[in-house]
Amino acid sequence: MISFYIVRHGQTIFNQKDMVQGWCDSPLTQTGINQAIGTGIGLHDVSFSHAYTSISERAYDTANAIIQNRKIPLTIDKRLKEFNFGMLEGEKNEVLMKPFNGDFETAIKIGWVKDGGENETMVRERVRSFFDEITPLHENGNILVTTHGLTIMAILKEMVPQDFNIELLDRGIDNCSVTIIEYDGEYHLKVLNDTDYRDQGLKRSVKK
Repeated sequence: MISFYIVRHGQTIFNQKDMVQGWCDSPLTQTGINQAIGTGIGLHDVSFSHAYTSISERAYDTANAIIQNRKIPLTIDKRLKEFNFGMLEGEKNEVLMKPFNGDFETAIKIGWVKDGGENETMVRERVRSFFDEITPLHENGNILVTTHGLTIMAILKEMVPQDFNIELLDRGIDNCSVTIIEYDGEYHLKVLNDTDYRDQGLKRSVKK
């Protein structure tokens, strides 16, 4: 069996400022760096055979902060990038959502194609391509994947639709939360948006 530990990147400056952050990038804040390090501490007892990350700096830096000195191969993959919001990149999130009157589900289904970006179907196609390619490369073990909030939502909808309903989430995907999908011939959702690895790791780092 393969277990994919899917982690959203740590907090960024754009997260703090409530700005649209898709294919554009902003660095991790100190809080975001600490979250990623804490998640690495929380996941220290999990033996990873490989790690994959979005090409975006915030996800790549999160992966490296989790891995630290462990000798885990790390592969960058563009298919793990966040939604592309086109010309709305860098705007306030309220501008992004204004045409949809706050209806999140409608927003991601229609997407921002007219602004040069993507919709949910397009993102689901690329994450499906990612899993279809890499899953056969690993017979078993634990795989770390660092990516983005809406991309994780697309992964859940595409790979484990039988196990996931948006109503399971009280909010979006948290920074440095862990979502675990298992593969045993079929994909199954085991853990959703778990911040315990991050929070327990942060507590342990403070004690040191």
